[in-house]
Amino acid sequence: MRKALIIFSVLLAFSCTVPGSITEGIVSNPFIKAIDLSAPGMLVTGVQNGALIGHPYGTERDPDRLLFPFVTDVHTDRKDSGVTEFKDEFIGFLKENDFPFVVCLGDLSDTGDYTEDGTWEFISNAGRHANGNFIYTIGNHERHIHDAGFWDDYSRILVPEGYSPRMARYEYGPLSIYKLDDSTRIYGKAQLEYLEAALAEDDSPYKIFIAHINNTTGGYPDQSMIITGLADIAERNRIYRLMDQYGVSLLLTGHHHRGNIAYRLGEGSSEFNAAALHRRVTPVIELESMGYWYTAEIIPEISTIRITPYYAETGEAMANFDFPLSGQLP
Repeated sequence: MRKALIIFSVLLAFSCTVPGSITEGIVSNPFIKAIDLSAPGMLVTGVQNGALIGHPYGTERDPDRLLFPFVTDVHTDRKDSGVTEFKDEFIGFLKENDFPFVVCLGDLSDTGDYTEDGTWEFISNAGRHANGNFIYTIGNHERHIHDAGFWDDYSRILVPEGYSPRMARYEYGPLSIYKLDDSTRIYGKAQLEYLEAALAEDDSPYKIFIAHINNTTGGYPDQSMIITGLADIAERNRIYRLMDQYGVSLLLTGHHHRGNIAYRLGEGSSEFNAAALHRRVTPVIELESMGYWYTAEIIPEISTIRITPYYAETGEAMANFDFPLSGQLP
C-alpha cells in the first residue's frame, strides 16, 4: 500500500504545473467582445524576434453552414520512439475543403520551443486553407520553456489588435466559441468570473467551449485517472454549472492523446475529449492515439452537434459522435 501511494504521489507531481497568474497581461474581460470568424484572418509567414509575423489574408465568408475542422496534440517533431506524424495529411484535408477557420486545441509544440520546432509552418499551412483564421488554444507543452506572456507575444498576430491570444470569444454566425486557458490544470477565479459575465450577456443561439486539458476523467481505466484532467474539482463543477445555466452545448478538449471519449454531462451539455493527431504505438497497453483529426458541425434541424473523426493515416471518416444542441435559432 505504501509503495502504491509513493508511485501515485510521483505521478501526480509530474502531472502538475505550478501556475502563476492565469490572467497575466489581461486587464479587462477578454470574452465580452467577439472576434468575427466570417472576416479574413492573417497568413503567418515566419517568426521574427520570438513572434509570428504575417499579413492579412482571406475573404469575407457567409456562415451558411456551421462546420469547422479541429485537431489537438500535434506535437511537432516529437522524438519519442514509435511516433508517426500526420501533419501533411491534415493539411491536405484542409486544402480539399477550404474551411472558414480551423481550431487547434493545444500542444501543437512538443518541446515547447515553438519558435524553432516547425510550429509556425504548421500554423501557416493550416491557415492558408482556413481563410487565415487559426484558433490556437494554449496547452501545457507550450509552457515547457516559455511563460504565458511569451506565448502571448508569439501568437498575438493570430487575433485582432486589442484581443488576448490566450482567452477570447469568437463568433461565426449564430455560434459563439469561447477559448479558455486551462494549460496549468486550473482556470483561476478571475478567468471564470470573466467567463460568466460574458455568458450572461451573450445572446448567441449556440455556444461551445474549447480548452486543452480535459475537464472530465475516467472515460477509460488508463492514465487519465491520474495524470490528466483539471486539478481543481470545484472549478470543474463550476464549468459544468456554467454550461448548464447558459446553454453551452459542448466542451472540446485534448491532452489525453488516446482520446475519442464522449462525456454526457447533462441533458444539454457534453465534453468531447479528442485524440492526438500524431500516432505513438506503446507496448502492451494502448496509451496513446492512433492519429485523428475532426470536424464539428452544428445541425439545427436535428438539434445536434456532430463530431466526425478522421483516421489520419487514410483520411477515412469514422463513426460520428452526436451530442445534443442547446439553444435554437430565433
